[in-house]
Amino acid sequence: MKAIYLIGDGFRPEEYFQSREVLEENGMEVFTAGARRGTIPARDIPGQPKSAQSDMDFNGVNLDDYIVVVVPGGSPGWQNLLKNDKVIRLLKQADEKGMLVASICSSVAVLAKAGILKGKKATIWPGQDDDIKRGGGIPVDADEIFLEKTAVVKDGNILTANGPWASREFGRAIVKALA
Repeated sequence: MKAIYLIGDGFRPEEYFQSREVLEENGMEVFTAGARRGTIPARDIPGQPKSAQSDMDFNGVNLDDYIVVVVPGGSPGWQNLLKNDKVIRLLKQADEKGMLVASICSSVAVLAKAGILKGKKATIWPGQDDDIKRGGGIPVDADEIFLEKTAVVKDGNILTANGPWASREFGRAIVKALA
């Protein structure tokens, strides 16, 4: 089983590395795509990795090779994904294929822009629930009381989590959804 991560420059390292580790521990082969092949800088957080290596650029992603698309957040990573038309097309195509699409933190806004949250429940970084609403989705556990509280929501083929503290649980939820 193969997973593809779509990461933007400035991604949140915990959301990428911790969830990826859980997938790999459960036997998944994980690949990464970025705006370019090679080094993708992470958001600078003390004690966290400063970058990740992408196996390919977004144009090199063939969704037929994967069973799940994973989108870590972090600022400015999610904003960079939001501006990338190829990422938006990949997410729409993954949804049309019925693939599991998993997103954490603010990157859920990218799913909303892709139009794949319509009528679906989702969570996001606390206080950013308007992004879900703009995409036609139904925000769950997305208000400020969930700051530092783990929320993971699955609705159909969409799986969302609310912040970096949820990274490992997010990874476990992806594994469970694919079991």
